[in-house]
Amino acid sequence: MKKFQFLFALVFVVFMSCDSSDDCSDFACNSGPAGFIIELVDSETGENLFTNGTFEEDQLNLVKTSEDGEGSWSFISEDDVNLLSIATFEGVTYSVQISGEEVFQVAVDAEGVTEDCCFYTQVNDFEITGADVEQDATTYVYKVKL
Repeated sequence: MKKFQFLFALVFVVFMSCDSSDDCSDFACNSGPAGFIIELVDSETGENLFTNGTFEEDQLNLVKTSEDGEGSWSFISEDDVNLLSIATFEGVTYSVQISGEEVFQVAVDAEGVTEDCCFYTQVNDFEITGADVEQDATTYVYKVKL
């Protein structure tokens, strides 16, 4: 009799743990926005143009030039590290300007995707035009040479 009760309990637990619904309420996963870090450097010396005093933070502005899409940007200035950060869940294009003059453009082609109950931002393309650029293989920071 005890074997029957154990077998019944085991079958009950197995069937109760199988959930054929598409309920994603038990999942809490979200990749957040796609993020890109950009450093503006001197094309000759490789020095950061904000750290060496060539540019000041208040001279920097990003103007959204795409009709669709939203993104955000910020300037990170900490411990003599001065970087531009761009974050977006979707496609967006910016004109990066110093003192009102465009120095390069940044275009992100991205989209939000939900798969297996998890949302993530899929980046289809990222492009910097109007300046020489290289990506650091270790930090993934894009170094824009001006």
